[in-house]
Amino acid sequence: MRYLYEQGYTTLTLQQVKDLYYSDKPLPKKAVLLTFDDLFKSVYIYAYPILKKYNFHAVGFVVKNWLFSETQEYRVDKSVTMSFQEVEKISDVFEFANHTASLHKRSKECTEVQVVDKEILYKDLMECEAFVNTKGVFAYPFGGYNEQVIENLKQLGYLLGFTTEEGKNTIATDTMKLYRYGVFINYDINKFMDIFQ
Repeated sequence: MRYLYEQGYTTLTLQQVKDLYYSDKPLPKKAVLLTFDDLFKSVYIYAYPILKKYNFHAVGFVVKNWLFSETQEYRVDKSVTMSFQEVEKISDVFEFANHTASLHKRSKECTEVQVVDKEILYKDLMECEAFVNTKGVFAYPFGGYNEQVIENLKQLGYLLGFTTEEGKNTIATDTMKLYRYGVFINYDINKFMDIFQ
């Protein structure tokens, strides 16, 4: 994050991304959208304080039914998500968008959102949509999608869909197939900087 700060990057909101694609409003020259899927507790412990330090904005894609009613102990050896209270605490830095209420599952062949009945999908999406503060934006669980999922989302009024496919988005990028770069714990600063070249 220090690299982005020192290089003069602006962290975007989802509204700015919507405005780019649907209102032709230009973005700042050095712009980046920071996204975090699933809201694991590690985001609360590590990412949130650093983002706050640099006055950066980020997006948390929420799996609503993974959130705990009570704060859980953080464990390095186990994936633990945040509590509702922790989500509220980070809302000065994060906005929240839909990553399903409980359909964040996959088999070897596909994800749950790709095969579930349309009515079940709609009900699930609406449950999560009622919780998040940014509407009409979806991150595909495990990056899995197909044309039917996209059509279902469009029928519900979704404007942006985020994949896990790597690449840089341009004004010509399909708004329901937006790219993202994954940044993982084993990345060194050089690999991170390569994303921005």
